[in-house]
Amino acid sequence: MKVIGNTEQFDKMALRYDSPERIQIANIIAEAMRDKITVGERVKAMDFGCGTGLIGLNLHDEFDEWVFVDASKEMLKQVDEKLAVLPINARTLQIDLENTTAEQERFSCIVMSQVLLHIQDYQSVLKKLLDLLAPGGQLLIADFDENPNVQSDLVHPGFDRSKLASGLEDLGLEEVAAEIIYQADNLFMKQRAALFLMSGFKQA
Repeated sequence: MKVIGNTEQFDKMALRYDSPERIQIANIIAEAMRDKITVGERVKAMDFGCGTGLIGLNLHDEFDEWVFVDASKEMLKQVDEKLAVLPINARTLQIDLENTTAEQERFSCIVMSQVLLHIQDYQSVLKKLLDLLAPGGQLLIADFDENPNVQSDLVHPGFDRSKLASGLEDLGLEEVAAEIIYQADNLFMKQRAALFLMSGFKQA
């Protein structure tokens, strides 16, 4: 199976991405993340695979600065339009982290929502992201539980939480924990699905 980033598809979806359903799910995820953010220094955060910025914009008051990162330039245009009318210290960055390396900024926190399922070699991307976390920094991942009924060449069928957590621990993340934050019918590839939130910290 070749799982691709679907960048062209997301470019086409950008203008109509913010549906009521997506906004509702993003609000649920963002509030769950807000409850889990316990990192000490709250200087700079990254919304990785940000899409139209629904997660990071919900959490904008948690950190002094935000960087919204995505491979889709059209998605980032939507973020830029939102930022233009909001009093937020934030900027966008277009980068395909699966195929390149980001400049060595340091982030207090990195959040991502429903992103890993679109990345073929997600473990290598996670390693690059952890390299960008400041010591003691926090990583928050929202994604779908593994579902054998999901069959697609475009996405992973969700994730085994224990395997994902072990992979993060192998990369040096500590205090890795996860919990289900939402589940519903027709949530993922027209299947009933559960969303989990996983959190961990880089060694200080």
